[in-house]
Amino acid sequence: LITNDHELLELTECLNIRTAMTTLRQSFAADVVVKRGADGVSWYPHSSARARHIPGVKIKAVNTVGAGDTFNGALLTALDRGKRMTTALQIANTIAASVVGSTRGVLGVRIPKKIQR
Repeated sequence: LITNDHELLELTECLNIRTAMTTLRQSFAADVVVKRGADGVSWYPHSSARARHIPGVKIKAVNTVGAGDTFNGALLTALDRGKRMTTALQIANTIAASVVGSTRGVLGVRIPKKIQR
């Protein structure tokens, strides 16, 4: 599951993330990725309610349109290419940050060679 804080709280009808993850784990055991914008991303490995946090990339935000979709696509591409989850999350953070820092948004993103293969 790839979500953000707001979506996770709405999905579980909870008031805080800790309770939301406890509630979610009652019926969903797979990996959960919670996007946190400039604060990075939290990954809850399958069957765990304890997060591993990947910090965000420090960048001056210019345009956030498409950043979430870019993150999702970059994460899934990196995983499909055999990257470990923590590496895939770092790659997705970096590529999403490049969208946020570009006045061209998703049109200005260059895909790093390390995930093109």
